[in-house]
Amino acid sequence: MACKYADKKIVGGIYLSYPTAEGRNGGLIDPWTGFSGLTGVKLDSTIKVLATDEFETATTWVKNHGGRVGVGLLQLYLPLTGVFRNFSDLRSVIEFGITW
Repeated sequence: MACKYADKKIVGGIYLSYPTAEGRNGGLIDPWTGFSGLTGVKLDSTIKVLATDEFETATTWVKNHGGRVGVGLLQLYLPLTGVFRNFSDLRSVIEFGITW
């Protein structure tokens, strides 16, 4: 008997997030557990997807609001109980484009 799962479009959850080429460019290297599903974003030319889940849903992205390319609002969700092994990845993507 096959198991039926709820459509991911209506049920969010904790999934592995995998960096995209853009994410690796920004400093993300390792996969991590993060929330996906209910933070849906309409992808357009102002959004760079930095990570996707196993369903190719964007889980981490940067939305540019008119500044330099690659800089803007960062959507990066990490649950309190999530596992993120490489915090230098986080710092790299958070500080991407910042010049001190």
